[in-house]
Amino acid sequence: WCERSSALPTRDAMMLSRRSLVALTFAAAVAEADVEAVLAQSSVSTPNVLYMVSDDMRPELGCYGQPRRTPNIDGLAREGVLFNSAYTQFAYCAPSRNSFMTGRRPERTRCLNFLTDFRREHGDAWVSMPQLFKNAGYFTTAAGKLYHDGMDDPASWSDGNKTHPTGPYPSNQTQWIQCKCDEGDVCDESSKGPKPNFCAITNASRVPYTDEDLALGEGLKRLDHALASGKPWYVAIGVHRPHVETRLPPGWW
Repeated sequence: WCERSSALPTRDAMMLSRRSLVALTFAAAVAEADVEAVLAQSSVSTPNVLYMVSDDMRPELGCYGQPRRTPNIDGLAREGVLFNSAYTQFAYCAPSRNSFMTGRRPERTRCLNFLTDFRREHGDAWVSMPQLFKNAGYFTTAAGKLYHDGMDDPASWSDGNKTHPTGPYPSNQTQWIQCKCDEGDVCDESSKGPKPNFCAITNASRVPYTDEDLALGEGLKRLDHALASGKPWYVAIGVHRPHVETRLPPGWW
């Protein structure tokens, strides 16, 4: 993850997406296209897809020339494709996610707040990105925050059945664990509002793990189920951070 720094991002970096830099570009390219035509362009006819999303993250990353220690993301950027023209489609979580999970701009989704999702506006007429993969024969599942909290989309995910090794299998929107200042966390004392800007887990913390831990644990379970399905798979894992308030894992205070 990123270190704190007083260095300001460049103008070009500020124009890049605050959320997953891959998400919007990939969704826009795939969500309204013929998936078979897209896959035909690949040397692998049915590639597996691991789709990762973070929340409220600007390109404050080493791979974008920022003074941050982000070696894993930097390595992924070196081995894959780094986008320099991926723009924020909306400044809020829910409208942004409704946009990149459907490949449509917010003015088309008409989801401009934290209460409206694309199913409420457009029903079954619209197909989400993971649903497109599911309709093409993929096993699709997710852990963590992909759609906005409380706005999960069952049609996006493979259900399984009671006789299948995976069993009934909805996605799991893992909990967003916020700072527990009165339950052992050390909290930022400089914050002026009712909530701290950041806190840290200590040996005294009643909840000794982060929501990233939950998303990773559930995500690994879903990878196991995806492999057991015998199908090509689309597994999505989303984390709530670096959305404030930041809750640092043990050893980083």
